[in-house]
Order: sequence, then structure tokens, then C-alpha cells
Amino acid sequence: MSFAAVFVRLADGAMGPMALAAWRMTLAASVLFALARLGGASLRLPPLRLAFAAAAGLIFALDLFLWHRSILLVGAGLATVLASTQIFWSTAADRSRGWGPVALAFAGVALASGAGVTTISWWGVALGLGAGVAYGVYLVVLKRAGSGSMSDSMAMLAWVCLFGGAALFATCGIEGARVAPSS
Repeated sequence: MSFAAVFVRLADGAMGPMALAAWRMTLAASVLFALARLGGASLRLPPLRLAFAAAAGLIFALDLFLWHRSILLVGAGLATVLASTQIFWSTAADRSRGWGPVALAFAGVALASGAGVTTISWWGVALGLGAGVAYGVYLVVLKRAGSGSMSDSMAMLAWVCLFGGAALFATCGIEGARVAPSS
């Protein structure tokens, strides 16, 4: 996530958050396709892996959709913390660790998010947590898709980014959002 949240905030006037996400995904796809091809990977995926790539791309697009909107409502820092709860959702699915650490982690997130503060956008908090859930599901889908060599993994991720970028550009079209920066 690094500095991406700050760029979402800065680009808000020039281009909407969905357009920024769509461009990030599409540009990443082009670089990953090139690297995969240079690594000797076939860019054609078997039908099942292509289906996993499509599902992962759509779920990742949902993650970005929720996260970028959360950034605009609660700020880059808090939105990133909330989206980073994806690890808690993954840990919660692993019952061998118990629920205690997960409950403590969510209590920490509640404190960091300003629980009890009336000026916070609870809708923004919900969107940020939704992004965490979506990203957790995205990781599970990628894990289920299996992995191969490094170049095969790059080809898979390239398709994920292409599907995700297409979904985000479609979202821009539905919302009537600007996809090119103004001036």
C-alpha cells in the first residue's frame, strides 16, 4: 500500500479514485505481462487458472473500490490501517490460533480508528474494513489458484491486474467518472 493512499488523496481533484485504481492495475498488468514473457512464461492460462485470475481481479478491484473511498472519508492513514486488517480476517479463519489475539487486534483497530469519537466517518471506517475483508478473500483465491515458477506467477498476476483494471474502468464508466487527469 505504501504511498498509494497519499496519491489517491492528491489525485482526487484531477481524477477520481476509481480512475486512479484502474490506471494502477492496467499499468501493472502491462509490466507484468512483459516480465512474464521475458521470463519465458506462456501468457495463456489454462481455463481454471484464468477463472481464478478473473475472480481474483474482480475481488481486488472491489478491495480498491472500497479502500479508495475510505481514504477520501477518513484519510490515508486510517484507511490504510483498516484495509490492513486483512491479516486479522485470515488469522480468524485459522481456528488453531484461537480468537483471543484476533479480538485484541480488532480492539486496537477500534482504538486507532477513534471509536467513540463523533467526528469520524463511520461509513469510511466500514468501507476500510470492507477493503480488508475483500483483500483477505483475494489472498485466499490466489492461494487456491496455486503457484508455479516465478514467471508463471507473474503471468497469473498480470491477468489478475488486467481483469481488475477492466472492472475498475467499467466502474468509472458507470459512475461517469473522469479517467484522464484534468489539465
